[in-house]
Order: sequence, then C-alpha cells, then structure tokens
Amino acid sequence: DAGVTASDNCDGDISSDVVCTPGQVEGGDCDKSQTFMYTVMDECGNSDTAYVTYTWKVDVTDPVLADVPTGGDLGCNPEVLPSCDQGVTASDNCDGDISSDVVCTPGQVEGGDCDKSQTFMYTVMDECGNSDTAYVTYTWKVDLTDPEITAPDDQEYCNGEFPEYLVASWYDECSGAGTDTAWMSVQDDTNICEQMAYYYFEVTDDCGNVARDTTTIVNRIDKYDNCETAFGKMAGEGANCFLDNGFDRWGWSNYIQTGGQDTTIYLTLWAGAAHCETEKGDSVGTVQVTYDAAGSSLTVEYMIADGYAMSEAHTYVGCGMFPLQKKGKSYVPTVAPGQFTANSGSLEHSKNIVVTFTNVDENFYVIAHAVTCEEVCRCSERPGVDDGNTYDAVFDDSTCDNNTAAEQTNSKGKKSASTIETNPTVESELRVYPNPFSDKVNIEFVSPVSGHAVLEIHNMVGQRVATLIDQYIEAGVEQKVQYRPDSESSGIYLYRLNVEGNIQIGKIIYRNE
Repeated sequence: DAGVTASDNCDGDISSDVVCTPGQVEGGDCDKSQTFMYTVMDECGNSDTAYVTYTWKVDVTDPVLADVPTGGDLGCNPEVLPSCDQGVTASDNCDGDISSDVVCTPGQVEGGDCDKSQTFMYTVMDECGNSDTAYVTYTWKVDLTDPEITAPDDQEYCNGEFPEYLVASWYDECSGAGTDTAWMSVQDDTNICEQMAYYYFEVTDDCGNVARDTTTIVNRIDKYDNCETAFGKMAGEGANCFLDNGFDRWGWSNYIQTGGQDTTIYLTLWAGAAHCETEKGDSVGTVQVTYDAAGSSLTVEYMIADGYAMSEAHTYVGCGMFPLQKKGKSYVPTVAPGQFTANSGSLEHSKNIVVTFTNVDENFYVIAHAVTCEEVCRCSERPGVDDGNTYDAVFDDSTCDNNTAAEQTNSKGKKSASTIETNPTVESELRVYPNPFSDKVNIEFVSPVSGHAVLEIHNMVGQRVATLIDQYIEAGVEQKVQYRPDSESSGIYLYRLNVEGNIQIGKIIYRNE
C-alpha cells in the first residue's frame, strides 16, 4: 500500500524508506490468503516491521438444492393441502452444508372452481452470492358434486319390441360431458299382458362422484285366447240346427219371414255351443239382421260383446236353408263357411262388421258364422283396423229352384234344404311332428274334399306369423309343408288349417336349444 508512512525521532519523516514485500498467495480452491511485510530503517540502523494479511474466497459455483419434493397431482378433494417441505437441503462446494439457508416461498393458490394449483419456490445462496432455485407445483381438483344424467323418458309401448340398449347423456361441472349406454334388463314377470324392461345408467366423474338413473319401458300386448267357432241363433222356432238336417257339425240356419215389411231380427252369437246346446256355450255377441223392404236389401251386422273379438266371419243369406256346393255334376248342400255368400277374410280381432245383401226375397235364411276369441288383454286403441268393415254381397238365389231336392216344400213353396242329400263336413287327416320341436316342424294332411286351403301359423297373441299354404288342393292328395320359426325365443304357436270352412287348430311347441 503506497500510503504507508513512517517517522523517526531523529530523522523525522522517513516514509520514503518504507519497503513493502508481498508474500505468496496461499490456500485451497476456495479460501485464499496473502501477507504483506512492511519494513522501515532509520539512518542509525534502527528498524520497524509490520505484517498485513488478507484473506478471501474464490467461489463462482452455485450451491445445489437437494431433497426437493417432486410435486404433482394430489387427486380430488385432498384433505391436507401442500406446504413448505422442511426436509429440503442444500450444499455448496465451498460453504459445505448450507441447508439452514434454504428459503421456501409458497405461491398463491390458483385456478377456478374445480382445478387448483400452487407453486412453491425454494432458494438458497452461498456466501459468495451464488444461488440455486427450485420450483415445486402441486395440482388438485375440488369436486363434491355428482354428475347429471339426462336419460330417455320412461316409455309405454303397445305390441312393440324393446330396444337392445338406450343411450343417455351426462354432464359434470368438473369432468365435462359424455354419453352412457345402458343395456336392456327384462323383468321376469308372470304378467301375461305386459312386460317391463329396465335400462340402468351409472356415471362416475373423475372424483368418484356417482350419478344413477333408470329408464323404464312398459310393453303391453294384445293377447287373445280360446278361439272358437260361433254361430248366430234367433229366438223362437226359426233356428234350424245343422245336426237336425244331416250334418255332423253344429250351427243354425235361421228362417226369417218379413211379410214384405221392414224387419229387424237379432241373433245371439253363440261360441262353443256343441250339439246346438246353448247352455254349453258362451254368448259372445249379437248379429243384427235388418231387412229393407223398399230396397229389397238386407244388412247383417256383427256386434261382438265386451271381452271378445272376431278373427273371421262368413255369412249366408239365401232362399234355401243351406248353400249348395257343386259335387261332380250335381249340387249338394253344405255348411262349410267357405261356401257362404260373404267371406270377410282374416280380421284383426274386429268388434264390428256390416255385410249388405241386395236383391233379397222377403223371406230368407241367414247363417251367421264367426270365429271369436277371448280378449285376454288389449292395448291397441279402438276402433281397430278391421272395426266397422263393410262388405257387399248378393242374395243367394241358387237354392230358390233346386231340382235335386225331394218334393217336400217349405212355407215359401220352395224345396226344403232339409230334404236335400247332405255332404257332411269331415276333418282332414293331419299329422304334426316332431312336437315339441327345436328346428323345424313337419305338417302333413290329406283333405277329404277339394277346395281352397289356407294353413297359417299364429303366435299366442293371435298375430299371424306365417302362411304355409294358400291355394286350391285336391281331395285325397297328401300335402306336406315345414315351418321353421324366425324368432330365437322358445314359445308356443298355433297352426290353423282351413279347408273350405273346415277349420282345425292345434298347438306346436318350439324349444330353441
């Protein structure tokens, strides 16, 4: 240092004689020191010496933080929020362990209502001002609210089919939105008129909050059972039983005399009245027969009682007690409904039809035939597709002058149909095998008469599911058909064979194995 001075008691100011001798720089990589020796001597050789030592540190390397937490996602609704970690340490190449100098500065909690985050800043500085900084960020979600499911509304079907699955939408304030698919779960119920299907929806959001909803579909069905032949019978002596006229099936031909006046007669429609004994049957409706004298027309209106429905109807109106059927070169009377004057065809469980005949004589016979079924349950609205159907027909005058009859005459002077040679109705020889069946069923029959044949398969609801034969067949010729259900579900079906009004009905059992 050039500013060092010296003085002597004899020589006075001898600052110019001060000598400075710098020593070597000593120390390691960090701590350094150097000693300077100042000396001065007066003219008489007296001297003074002073030593000046400097120490310093050489450190340009940052310290290192250690044991710093990694941070990360704390999940949903953490019970304890993060804080400064006291386990963070720090070391320096020169200062050694400087953990006590670590400073943690927590940042503000940031984010919206759901997603949160907070960053902690850890810093340390060595004695030379070198520093190290680490940032630790935590994220978490706050969500205590269940998601919201918008499921399809409950529904009611009538003769419908359950969908295999339904799709609902959902929304969650924190987890966003999406869809959920619910598969059909059918209730195993003994209710034959309706079936329930349930679709269970469940959505879990990112925080484990759960929402559930259920859509219920009720499928009601039209179901008919115990289908039977029915015939109309008037009160009094005008009803002529088929059995009393040489036929082997029951029913009535009703003789109505109008005297040329407007006339209304009511026939009670009897089902299952075997041997023409009404006490054995059920009253399933009324047939109103209305004669219009001025127009020589007749309306026959079938009105089915509550709890029943009609699947077909045949009506005969003519001079003779029975219609005639050609057999070889002659005509013979018949009571096969397929030979009647008017044929409604297949009806979808009708409650009411009207048949109008023209050119009707003032006195006539009426045979009113129907196939009626008990209405077990019905969801379809009335009027149905065949309710109120109207048909036009022509009065059968083929029996008004029948030369094949015996000479017995009725009150009109016509030959009495009761004296005509009859052709009794005979059922076809029919085989159904195997029954029950798992793949297909064989149906074979030989009809004793030629004519139009219809062989149909119906389900237990009464719906036609297949038509196997609908054509003219010859008597004595074997007919063979097979039926294989389209459905994969086991069940009971009905076969219905109609050959010229001769109807045979039976059950077949399908077991899908």
